[in-house]
Amino acid sequence: MGINERRKREKELRERLILDSARELFFNNDYENVTMNDIARAAELGKGTLYSYFESKESIYGALLIEGLEMLKRAIEKAAGSGGDALTRLLALYAAYQEFYRKHPAYFRIIFFMAHKDISALVSRRMPEGVETGREIREVVAKVVEQGVEEGTFTPCDSMLTADVLWSSAMGVIMMIEMQKRNDIKLLDNDDEEMFARIAQILIIGLTARTGDAE
Repeated sequence: MGINERRKREKELRERLILDSARELFFNNDYENVTMNDIARAAELGKGTLYSYFESKESIYGALLIEGLEMLKRAIEKAAGSGGDALTRLLALYAAYQEFYRKHPAYFRIIFFMAHKDISALVSRRMPEGVETGREIREVVAKVVEQGVEEGTFTPCDSMLTADVLWSSAMGVIMMIEMQKRNDIKLLDNDDEEMFARIAQILIIGLTARTGDAE
């Protein structure tokens, strides 16, 4: 192994150490309560060394956001490739989305925190791959919607707009569930599984309805 290759590998390993340490902190604490000092201490690095890899707490958080989006994208793409008609594939996508939330709820909390002005600005300005990954996930959904329209199962529609609505609806349910858990309050009258099942029914009814059905 050459010197340059070894240095590159060492840099990648150090970045991974930092992200692994930061992930544990962010997953178990509110964003505002985690500092660069905390991350440096957890990674057993000097603060100056930490800053030589990441310029700010926001940049580390943004890297974890992209990591979560990439994991979700792989799960969605795998579900989309499961085959079958559009309705079957759409339900598979929705199931994969739910399963990802069950297995990795902390990544969803990071995705939700994009609404924070510092994080949102960072992702949009310095990490366009995060924005692009989110769009690529919705494009997978849009292609399944287009398949449904071609099959005559779904009502003709703007596939990307529909994908955005499907994504936002699913995220909204998860956000309400997370608000309940984090604040230990009861906001919804039904349990998580009932909510997931019902929103799937409503979305499918909307996609398969014909103009005459609503009249």
